[in-house]
Amino acid sequence: MIGILDSGIGGKGIEQEVTRLLPGVGTYYLRDAEHFPYGDKPPEEVVRIIDENCGLLVSKGAKLIVLACNSASVVSLAHLRRKYQVPFVGVVPAVKPAAALTKTGKIAVFGTALTSSSQALEELIEKFCQGITVYRIPLEGLAEAVEFGEPEEARRIVGETWHRYRNLGIDVVVLGCTHYTLIRDDIQHLVGADVKVIDSNEAVAKQVKRVWEGLIP
Repeated sequence: MIGILDSGIGGKGIEQEVTRLLPGVGTYYLRDAEHFPYGDKPPEEVVRIIDENCGLLVSKGAKLIVLACNSASVVSLAHLRRKYQVPFVGVVPAVKPAAALTKTGKIAVFGTALTSSSQALEELIEKFCQGITVYRIPLEGLAEAVEFGEPEEARRIVGETWHRYRNLGIDVVVLGCTHYTLIRDDIQHLVGADVKVIDSNEAVAKQVKRVWEGLIP
């Protein structure tokens, strides 16, 4: 069984991709509503919460765990891989493909406060974005609006935030929160057809498939 963990519904997009690629494999989706959202909490608190949840997934028989949350992944993966024997697949913003796609040399990462300020994102930018301007844009309240089914509020947050950046020549937007992928079409409409909007869902699912198949004797 593959365990999939997020603080809410954001990871459902990844679960759908995993199920499509591995249709015969069971999944267990742990929606940690009690601690939603992860992205506005201190890193050490998120690590503690994720550690407890992963222990629960292991006790339920998970042979592989997917952290279907950028905020959780950027602060927790190293700790989890040291502590547990099962493999982990995390989610990080798709900075590398964005750097390859941009024609203007300007990209944006839409994320939570935790992801936007994380060392992991900084390292991705340093590694893959030499000569490229990266705007780290936290969208306060957007994950909550998606989680609680408030589409008008979600569109307001994206629209008002993007208004401050729309004339800077950004031509690629990275969705650095799995919740944001659930309103990808709305975000694409708001940023305009000339801007590519990308996420990590398919890439994460492909990595899950590779790791899972590597576990089979």
